[in-house]
Amino acid sequence: MELLVFNYSMNRDSQVFSHQRTVVRQLSKHFSHIDVITAEAFQDSAIDGVSVYSTNWIAGRKIRNIVNFYRIAIPLLLKHKGGKIFSHMTEVQTALSLPISKLLGIKHFLWYAHKSASRFLYFSYPQVDGVVTSTPGSCPISGNKVFPIGQAVDTKLSKQITKLPELPPKKWYHVGRIDPSKNLDLIIEALLPFHKKNSEITLDLYGAPSSKKTNNYFEALKQRFSTPEYSSWVFFHGSISHERLSEISLKHDAFIHAFWGSLDKALVEAILHKRIVISSNPEYLREFCNSAIQEKEISQELNRQLEEIYSFSSERLINDIQKKNKVALREHSLEEWISRLTYILRSK
Repeated sequence: MELLVFNYSMNRDSQVFSHQRTVVRQLSKHFSHIDVITAEAFQDSAIDGVSVYSTNWIAGRKIRNIVNFYRIAIPLLLKHKGGKIFSHMTEVQTALSLPISKLLGIKHFLWYAHKSASRFLYFSYPQVDGVVTSTPGSCPISGNKVFPIGQAVDTKLSKQITKLPELPPKKWYHVGRIDPSKNLDLIIEALLPFHKKNSEITLDLYGAPSSKKTNNYFEALKQRFSTPEYSSWVFFHGSISHERLSEISLKHDAFIHAFWGSLDKALVEAILHKRIVISSNPEYLREFCNSAIQEKEISQELNRQLEEIYSFSSERLINDIQKKNKVALREHSLEEWISRLTYILRSK
């Protein structure tokens, strides 16, 4: 069976979408051939059994983007008549292709893992054959066409990690794009009183803005926390490649996070790296802590968890690390994710 895939990037150095290349590479083991229509210019090595076609999508250039998309997509849609499409975080391209793919009898499955709703999702949902998501709370639509399959995290390294963090933790870190929704200001303010008690506590922030709008937010954030009260222990490092994630994680003791939305992949990766994890994310709290909070309680929740971390014994902290690690291995491994996705694509 062949497969047509829509995604944003097939480049391993993409800040946000490097994992999409990994997914295609893993799926290629289960399909005779995969054609990929990708938004970014393709600047990486080829994958056996995979052909890549780039639309060079440019934000804000709507007419140009639509014309380019159809120029590349229509011949491939005709090729895959009666086949299957997997759209990986590309609800716009899904909406554009549906009128043609429905006529050609192509079954279409969309990966959507955002708590916030998209008008393209609502347009596409009645017409697609399935929406694949990470957890039940990661999709704003529920129904018998929504399939939660976990996150796709490479768990091989986790089984090899023997170095546990220093306890109580001193070196904190956060990985993710710079965006107001990440609540980085609340994270810094939550750690401040603990830094005042112990000047060895530091916070390293890895990530970069993904648009002009968020770049303004990033500049304001750096300016706000450039005063002597923060500059000696809060550090902005910019984006890192996914290949360096393990190296960075193992240099730190604890990961702190405050995104109010779907379960963040960076959270699961920190758990699999056997770091202490603190987060006010509702999906994380439900799955890993059996608890829940309201959005207005983000700051209080971070403070509560920090108080616990610095009052618990080392034995209890290690037990907590191991407990969460087992959940992540069971529910969010890349191997299990690919297996569940492949089953859906082949059987539905």
